[in-house]
Amino acid sequence: MFFSSQDDVPLVKAVTKFIIRRQCRRQIDSEALGYLFNRLPRLHSVVYEPWLRPLMIEQVLILDSSDLDTIKYHLPRSLKRISIFKSTDECVLRTHRFFRSVMPGNWRSDSPTLAYIFAKRSLEFEKLSVAFFIEANDFFQSCQREWIWERLSLLCLTTRTLTQTNRPDVIASTLKNAAAAALSMPCLHTMALWNSFQGEACKFIYCAESGSTSLSWKGTFNLHMEQSMIHDWQKVAQKYTRYNLQIVQEPEILVQVESHSHAVELLELPVEVVDPISLLQMRKEEQFGRH
Repeated sequence: MFFSSQDDVPLVKAVTKFIIRRQCRRQIDSEALGYLFNRLPRLHSVVYEPWLRPLMIEQVLILDSSDLDTIKYHLPRSLKRISIFKSTDECVLRTHRFFRSVMPGNWRSDSPTLAYIFAKRSLEFEKLSVAFFIEANDFFQSCQREWIWERLSLLCLTTRTLTQTNRPDVIASTLKNAAAAALSMPCLHTMALWNSFQGEACKFIYCAESGSTSLSWKGTFNLHMEQSMIHDWQKVAQKYTRYNLQIVQEPEILVQVESHSHAVELLELPVEVVDPISLLQMRKEEQFGRH
């Protein structure tokens, strides 16, 4: 997609939501997206589901810099809600010859620089969901003490620290960092941290509803929540809600997790994590691939 100038694209004030689902197989470069976004002055919501676009360096897949350019330079200032879901399912990667020689887990599609950009831009957002695009730990470590998220009500991020093989203190550190950020989010009603990797799936979710405030865990393994971490989240509940914090350990997931989309369904993640049509498409593709 190429435009010789922004005058080639009409100014459209009626559009408030822009969706690029994964069914759009064509890679749209950051400059073209910038042209489009600049012609949508009332754009409030973006759903972006890019395919893994890797570069191979020493058998490690790394993020294409065009993703960084898109987020850093071309997201419009009018945005209030953004959802990004990057497809990295192994069942999909195995169908492409380029990836067959790459061992599972050797790719990464996140970077601290990108996480910092998201953290800073999220100060202006109402809802933010980013899956397999940045690391939640990098996001929280980028946050500054003086930052206040005046409007942010929902935050969903993926983190590789939530695995059964990780040390409990490492997991607790991530969840404590999340609580520290939540103390500066007065409108927060949902924060979900989740992961899906090689048959595992889990979510940690803080939920402040009209009648209760809770921390809950659901996954293919149980998590013992450290008391110091719970105490940090109690501070969040006490600061912004009228209710005592409830701790909920949901039943362990006993079925085999087949993919990221399967994990989204099993974990009952917020609808903002992935477009419902894309979720249905992924499940159908996986079913077809098994036959």
